[in-house]
Amino acid sequence: MAAAIAVHNIPEGVVVAAPVFAATGSRAAALALAAASGLSEPVGALVALTVARPLATEARIAYVLAVAGGVMAAVCAADLLPHGLRCAAPRRLAAGVAAGAAAMGWTLWVGV
Repeated sequence: MAAAIAVHNIPEGVVVAAPVFAATGSRAAALALAAASGLSEPVGALVALTVARPLATEARIAYVLAVAGGVMAAVCAADLLPHGLRCAAPRRLAAGVAAGAAAMGWTLWVGV
């Protein structure tokens, strides 16, 4: 899971930094905002460990993960997939979906 999060932070940083750099021309501002975006997850994890740890039971964690997975699935189905279909490159879309599914499946199979 940590490897998947780390790999996903690379394009996320680019997605955050590119518009900032395009709008301001400032590499420092783009880098700072991309770093803040990337660091928000580990900082949130530390806060959750210190604040929510006493409340974390196996059942509650399962429910929270199910809700997060449902939200991500809904975002993919309602927003990302329609945008991808409009890009007039259905083979690239299918290849990207297949590559992402294969990468996540591999991490689950290997136990990363």
